[in-house]
Amino acid sequence: MVFPSGVTANLHNSWFWPRVERELIITGSNGILEFNEISSKVILHKKTIDTSDLSHHDDGEGVLFEGTSQPLKLELEHFLDCLKTRKQPISNGENGHNVVKLLQGSC
Repeated sequence: MVFPSGVTANLHNSWFWPRVERELIITGSNGILEFNEISSKVILHKKTIDTSDLSHHDDGEGVLFEGTSQPLKLELEHFLDCLKTRKQPISNGENGHNVVKLLQGSC
């Protein structure tokens, strides 16, 4: 996917994949941000490349966030709670519509 700002993204999704992985990895000029849904952790890997001489720098990593449960489980529990209590969900139909538009590349 290419966004109007020039940012690009590669997505891989497969039910057939031999490993259970739920990760989002974002590479930027200040390091690599990793979100692992199964462990519910966000880790910043402080790895950079100096563009003047292409030298690699690794200043370690740090956990930025560690949750208490898997996000998908929390989302499903929230959905069931909304059904029971008739509360407005955090994510609504408009959010879902925008996600589908994004996935179709029409944003």
